[in-house]
Amino acid sequence: MTTPSTPATDQTGPSRAVGDGGPFWPIRRYYGVLYRPQTYRNLLYLLLGLPLGIAYFVTLVTFISVSVGLAITLVGIPLLIATMYYWCIAAGVERVQCNVLLV
Repeated sequence: MTTPSTPATDQTGPSRAVGDGGPFWPIRRYYGVLYRPQTYRNLLYLLLGLPLGIAYFVTLVTFISVSVGLAITLVGIPLLIATMYYWCIAAGVERVQCNVLLV
């Protein structure tokens, strides 16, 4: 009866875990974030998000409420349509901002 063959093992040194990068790997992993460009793009996205979000919210709420209030005088209908176009443009700007800064 023959014994099953075992695959050759690397005998150069002790086996290490997949995430083991030496004795300082937790420190390198923690502070390594400072050297990645994606970190600063994420921070820029967050810094731009607050003022742009406030501006979108204020303008959209104002335009929608004014256009609904003026809908009786027929001035509000074109204003509401223009608001919807602005809404789509604002969503497109936000989409491009996400694609540029977060990918």
